Amino acid sequence: MKLPISTDDAGIFAYAMSFDAYTIYGSFEAAADVARRAPRSTLEEVRAELFFKARAARHVGSDLHIKTYANGALQGV
Repeated sequence: MKLPISTDDAGIFAYAMSFDAYTIYGSFEAAADVARRAPRSTLEEVRAELFFKARAARHVGSDLHIKTYANGALQGV
């Protein structure tokens, strides 16, 4: 999947949701731990963080996943 530009809210959401952190890490708890710590040392960790923030955004109406992405979450990975 191509990386969306930082002003493409729908594209950022789609990108975040295209990574199933539950499956990658084996459980909700393990994926949540990575997302909360937000180590950002690998692309997988960044995508897990974006996945969780996007899921939260869908439930509470925030745009934290967009701010995380736009503020350079993928830089240096």
